[in-house]
Amino acid sequence: FDAGVRFGSLVTEGMISVRIDYDEEIAVVGSPDYFLEFGFPKTPIELNDHNCLGYRFMGGGMYHWDFMIDGQPYKLKTQGQWVFSTDYSVIDAAKRGLGIGYVPIDMIKDELKNGKLIHILREFSHTFSGFHLYYPHHNVSPALRAVIDALKLK
Repeated sequence: FDAGVRFGSLVTEGMISVRIDYDEEIAVVGSPDYFLEFGFPKTPIELNDHNCLGYRFMGGGMYHWDFMIDGQPYKLKTQGQWVFSTDYSVIDAAKRGLGIGYVPIDMIKDELKNGKLIHILREFSHTFSGFHLYYPHHNVSPALRAVIDALKLK
């Protein structure tokens, strides 16, 4: 690949990074049926007692969930029966009541509005530095330059 897209905070050191999106809040969500059966966690630590829907990067690493607790960043390595490689799969599984998901809030606005998903632990939510296009070198092909120029925030 010539380039990739990740949250800015996840771009590997040494890569050239171009912001292509605004900051993004990540939401912890589940279906009403899931919470009816298993209850609502009141803190991020209580997520350890729940079936959390995992996200695996294409390279194989598991994604941890970021929170702010008492003004300090907190990373949680979640556990659960299900692991996915796309946010869309996590959202679908959460809507089906299979567990609690951790997804960009912009992707689930309709589900929150129509009650298919419930946003929890808002007071601990973490905001990421938006999506960035990243690539490994300064020698950029004309095609990649066109993509960069088209996507970068003005």
